[in-house]
Amino acid sequence: MPAANNKLSAVHFSLMFFVIAFLIMGAFAYTSTTEKDRLFADNARITSENQTHQNTARKHDDEIQALKKAIGAELPEVGDAGSVDANTTLGRTNTELQRLGGTMASNNLIEGLTKLRSALDQMTQERNQLQAEVNKQKEELLALNDRYKLLVDAAQKKATDAEGNLRTNISDKEEQLTAKEKKIEETVADRNRIDTEFRTYRDQAEKEIGELKNDKKKLVAINDLLRERVNEATRESFDRPNGELRYVDYNSKLVWVTLGEADGLPVGTTFSVYTRGQNGLGRGPEDVKGSIEITKILEAHLSEARIIKDDPAQPMAPGDPVFTPIWAAGRKLSIALLGFIDIDQDGHNDRDRLHEFLNNANCLLDLEVNDKGEVLGNGLTSNTKYLVRAPIPDETKVAHNDKEAARKIAQETKKVEEQARLLGIRTITLNDFLSKMGYVPQQRTFRPGEKVPFALKNGSKSAASGETLGNREAAGTVSGIYKDTKRVGPAATSSGQTSKAYKSGGPTK
Repeated sequence: MPAANNKLSAVHFSLMFFVIAFLIMGAFAYTSTTEKDRLFADNARITSENQTHQNTARKHDDEIQALKKAIGAELPEVGDAGSVDANTTLGRTNTELQRLGGTMASNNLIEGLTKLRSALDQMTQERNQLQAEVNKQKEELLALNDRYKLLVDAAQKKATDAEGNLRTNISDKEEQLTAKEKKIEETVADRNRIDTEFRTYRDQAEKEIGELKNDKKKLVAINDLLRERVNEATRESFDRPNGELRYVDYNSKLVWVTLGEADGLPVGTTFSVYTRGQNGLGRGPEDVKGSIEITKILEAHLSEARIIKDDPAQPMAPGDPVFTPIWAAGRKLSIALLGFIDIDQDGHNDRDRLHEFLNNANCLLDLEVNDKGEVLGNGLTSNTKYLVRAPIPDETKVAHNDKEAARKIAQETKKVEEQARLLGIRTITLNDFLSKMGYVPQQRTFRPGEKVPFALKNGSKSAASGETLGNREAAGTVSGIYKDTKRVGPAATSSGQTSKAYKSGGPTK
C-alpha cells in the first residue's frame, strides 16, 4: 500500500506537472494570443491611419496640383513666400504679379486680382461711358446724314434745274461769244497798235525825263552854290530887329526893352543883343554883345529883362537892337526842326526843353522829325522861317536797337531838306539858332516859375566871427528898390553913367 501510494503520488505529481505545465502553456498561449491580437489591432490601426494620411497627402497633392494649374505655374517646386525664383510656383507667381500688376502689383494673389478687378471695373465703366458717347455721336451722325441727304436732294434738284437753264443759256451765250470774239480780235489789233505807239512815246518820255533830271541836278547845284554865296555875302541875322534897349543898369544887371504888353511879348523870352551898326542891323555872331531874358512886362511897349550873358569889352548900351528868331510882335513865327536836340551839350535829349522855349515865345513848329524818325506837324510852307538842323545820328555808330530809328531819321531828314530847298527856306544849325534866340547854357540859373533855393552847404565858417554858416537859403523876397513896378529905368541909387573905361570902345589903358 505504501508502494502503491508512492506510485500514485508520482502520477499525481506528473499529472500535476502536466496540469501545471498545461496551465502555464495555456496562460502563455492566452497571453501570446492577447498580445498578438493587440499587435494586430495596432497594426490595423496604424495601417488605417497611414491610409488616411496617404489619402490626405494625395488629396493635398491633388489640391496643390489643381492650385498650380489654376495659377498657371505647374512647376515641380512650390517655393517660399515672397520668392522671386522663376523655377518655383510661388516665385513665378510673384514675378508675374509684379510684371503684370504694374502700379497695382502685390505679393498677394487675391489682393492683386482684387486691384486688377477694381481697375477692370473702372475701365469697363469708362468704356461704357465712351460707348454711350459713341452711340450718342452715332445718333447725331445719323441725324446729320439725314439732313445731308435732304440738302443733297435739294441741291440735286437745283442742279437739274440749273442744268436745264444752262442748256438754254448755252445757245444764247454761244451767239454772244461769237460776237465778242470778233470784238476781241478788233480790240487786240487796236491794243497792238496802241502798244507800239506807247513804246515809242515811253522811250521818248524816258529820254526827256533823263535830260530833265540832269538839268534838275545842275540847277540844284547852281541854286545851292548861289544860296551859299548869298548867305556868305549877306550873313543877315535878321530882317529887322524885334526892338532895342532903352536903359541899361549894369549895377543891377537889368535892362529895359522897347517891347511890352501891346506887342504880345511873353515873360521868359530870350533875345540876343547886337551891336548897333550904321544901318541898325546885326550881321553875324561877331556882332552879338550878349543875351537877355524878359522877366517883367511894364507897359505897352516897355519890359524889364535881366542880363544872362554879356561881353565886358562890348557893354550893352541904349539903342542896341535885340532879336530872337522865335518871336515877332503881332505875328507867330514858324520853324521846322531836325536832328538830336542837345541844348547844353551834355549828351542828354533836350527836345522837351526846346519845345518849352518855343511855346513860351508863341513860336509854331510846322514840322519835326522826332527821335523815332516820325514826321510830326502839318509840313513845311512858304511861311516857315527857318529849318533848324541839329546833328543827325549816324546809323553805323548807334546801338543795335536804335539803328532802325537812325535810318528813318536820315531818310526823313533828306526829304525835308529837299523840300526846304525847293521852298527857299533857310537852313541854320541848332547852335546858330540858339545863339540868335539868346540862349545861354547855365547850370545854376534862376528862371521865373522854378522853385530852386540854391542853398549853400552847411559847415562853412563865417570869415567875420568863425561861426558855422548853417542854412542860408535865400528868403525869396525882392529888394525894396525893385518893388515899384511903375519905375522906369535904373534904380535911384545908380548914377546911370557908363564907366569911362568903355566910352572909347574898350577898357582904358
